[in-house]
Amino acid sequence: MSIIAEKGGANVTLDSIAKAAGFSKGGITYYYSSKEALFKEVFQYFFSFVFERANQEMSRHIDPLQKILSYTWIYDPNDEQAVRMFPLLFEILAMATHNSEYRQAYQNWVNDWVTIAKEVLEDGKASGQFQVENIDETARLIVAATQGIATRWTLDRENHSTEWAKKSLEVSVKRILSVP
Repeated sequence: MSIIAEKGGANVTLDSIAKAAGFSKGGITYYYSSKEALFKEVFQYFFSFVFERANQEMSRHIDPLQKILSYTWIYDPNDEQAVRMFPLLFEILAMATHNSEYRQAYQNWVNDWVTIAKEVLEDGKASGQFQVENIDETARLIVAATQGIATRWTLDRENHSTEWAKKSLEVSVKRILSVP
């Protein structure tokens, strides 16, 4: 995960991955027939940790709005998962352009985030906190805003600081949900 996030998929080989992991190239190819097969496994493995972390962060809050706003952990430049997450996501996006398996992996990533957001929105609607007509569309909009903010934060921190990212998420979510 580290070497892919740090150097990019196009800039690493199975040999460089093996060396970074302390294995021989043969040891890697015994389990993975190609770099792409290894990457898919890395993405799935890492993303499972991301969703576990998202659920942990949300579980710290009772209020549905605060649960969604807890997504701000992804904008922490000192958080190892946050720092790795978007370079890995950008890798899968680049590969998804021409590969249906990576496209499906990306779609799964988005759908998992949407599912998490929908659960929170359903709780907020049931409690009367959110006046949401279409929970699925609203969840997709929140996830899209979160990812868009993260893209700018990751690629242009000079103009999109961590404080900007956190504030932008808060403002966006509150406007989407029409809450003060």
